[in-house]
Amino acid sequence: PPSPGEQQPPVDAGVFYSQFSPYVGIAPDSTMDGQPVMDIATFVGPNAAYYMARFHFLRLQRTKLSWNWAAAFFPVEWLLYRKMNRPFWIVLALSLLLALPYLALFFLTLRAVAADPSLLETFLNSYALPDDICPPILLYLANIGSVLSLVLRVVMAFLANHLYSRHVIHSIEKIRMECPGDMLYYRFELSKKGGASPLRVVLFYAAILLLTIAAAILLTVVLIP
Repeated sequence: PPSPGEQQPPVDAGVFYSQFSPYVGIAPDSTMDGQPVMDIATFVGPNAAYYMARFHFLRLQRTKLSWNWAAAFFPVEWLLYRKMNRPFWIVLALSLLLALPYLALFFLTLRAVAADPSLLETFLNSYALPDDICPPILLYLANIGSVLSLVLRVVMAFLANHLYSRHVIHSIEKIRMECPGDMLYYRFELSKKGGASPLRVVLFYAAILLLTIAAAILLTVVLIP
């Protein structure tokens, strides 16, 4: 078969002999889960050396657990960056659900301070408001949500590379079925549909910014006579 550099688009041969791998390098003509590692490297795109080594580690150790720092700190953004749409929506929904008690506390605090500005000094001095303004059950739920959010990040960090490996293999299988017989088109589809998308993350943050501005305007209209 063609060497990594002779592929279209070309593949960096270094991804198969990475400093990230705890084992001997991966043979460029080998397979993982029935898919050529050359195709996997093409689909992964940026930072393929790291992910090829992690995929190799998971298979040799027969485990689903490894550690991904990007997924630990930015689970939602990492999924979006790596074009994992379904897990992205699931983790985003869970993250928003766990944040709801904090959002409710924030709204109740703003409403109380808008009605009685003297409460602001009380809050700044004691970091607490009367129970009739912030119910204890809501504080309890907020604390539970904080703990569960941390748990979600840890789970994502441990399972991220496994989830991405499954996503890569399933995506390659689908693209192969869509491009029978046309190897050049197939390989460029791997590169196009795989890889990473910084633009998606930028648009995600832009959407958050717009929603924050809209929420601030709405709260101003609601809370200030």
